[in-house]
Amino acid sequence: MSKIWLFVVIYSLGIGASGTLLPIVTWGIFGTNNFSPLMGFAVVLLTAGGAIDAIGVPLAGFMFDAMGSYHSLFVITTLATIGHRENVFVLGNEYEQIQDLLSDFRGSA
Repeated sequence: MSKIWLFVVIYSLGIGASGTLLPIVTWGIFGTNNFSPLMGFAVVLLTAGGAIDAIGVPLAGFMFDAMGSYHSLFVITTLATIGHRENVFVLGNEYEQIQDLLSDFRGSA
């Protein structure tokens, strides 16, 4: 039972950090001029992600029932994740800007 509580603590820290870091990273990358529209867009995407999760879980169950394993689902998910990661880093120099922002926070602490 103690492993479940360890999971709960680690998972809750991750969930809390993502909600806190989203506006900070958005502000650091894009500045204050376009902050409100970008945060609105991010919230819409997060809401759409929840709807996709609501569809994805039953779809995964259906794929397991139809194919007898989760292998094809893992392959599709892995390819989608790799494609998404590559798109994020190809779009520009956001990675360097995040590093600069983090170094600014480290320098002020």
